[in-house]
Amino acid sequence: MDEAPRPAWWRRHAHVVGLETLKHEPLDIEKEEIRLITLLPGESGVVKCRLENISLSINPIYQALSYCWGNAKQTKKISVNDCAVHVTANLEEALCRLRVSDPGSYIWIDALCIDQRNIYERDRQVLRMRDIYSKAKWVIAWIGEEVENTSAAVTYLEAVAHGKEAWADEKLLECLDPIFERPYWRRTWILQEIVVAR
Repeated sequence: MDEAPRPAWWRRHAHVVGLETLKHEPLDIEKEEIRLITLLPGESGVVKCRLENISLSINPIYQALSYCWGNAKQTKKISVNDCAVHVTANLEEALCRLRVSDPGSYIWIDALCIDQRNIYERDRQVLRMRDIYSKAKWVIAWIGEEVENTSAAVTYLEAVAHGKEAWADEKLLECLDPIFERPYWRRTWILQEIVVAR
């Protein structure tokens, strides 16, 4: 395997326990394959999911998760194709929410759907991220669990979007502070992930 220096994007996921034992089936470039996760139903316990190759040429309906990796020292165990994998607590929280709200649907998650050990694949998939996010039916922006006024801010933003409230309200700005102070907004890829979303 190529031992070239790892870029920051790689180092973000390199420490994930279990990724080295998780078997990724090779992607068929001719078929424009990517990998997608299917969350198995459940309301508690370890998150369980399947990982499979799917061709983008068949226009699969899937969601893409935009998230912040989070604190690498705070990990939780999930099961991918019956293989134990440790991911950050932030990603595990997102998966817990999604398995309840939308079990069985396809989701693209960079840390799990890209074979982090395969430099060639990783580099190709990173170049395709714009395409992957733009073809997703939905892009889910996971900014973390609710704290402080985040619920009020989301409710207020929905009211603004439907013309029921004005943008220039001081209450809105107050509610938005805890949301925009989160690490999610400091990510390099965030602009691309949101701009190309449907």
